[in-house]
Amino acid sequence: MAAAAFRVRCFHCAEVFAAIGEDAWPRRRFIMDVVHAVNRFVACERRELLFEWPQPGADPAGHRRAYRAFFLHQMRTCSRSIVAGATPAKLLGHEPPARSGPLGSHFYVAPVEHDGAAKKRLWEQVRVWLEE
Repeated sequence: MAAAAFRVRCFHCAEVFAAIGEDAWPRRRFIMDVVHAVNRFVACERRELLFEWPQPGADPAGHRRAYRAFFLHQMRTCSRSIVAGATPAKLLGHEPPARSGPLGSHFYVAPVEHDGAAKKRLWEQVRVWLEE
């Protein structure tokens, strides 16, 4: 079955790769704060990429395979990944959780407003995740 059109905006920031789904795009400033924290606040050049579906000539039902290949290719030079929003999580084989936190080998940032308690919990989870 052919997948509906979608896009995932991605960023390289030193050794961190971030994939942001359309539902999470309005929270991109906060997500990029998480990316910078995971990068230990080291200044870096940010390279932007865009994964769009459908792609010309691709199998209409091959969206997951194509995205995973793209993601793994990008991760060749990265040691950590941030995933935000439902689409990138699902494309990587995970059900997106309601709250931010570790998701497999990635760190998931939920596309919701984070109040003070949620931010505190998120920053603690990032710290623990980085120590693993």
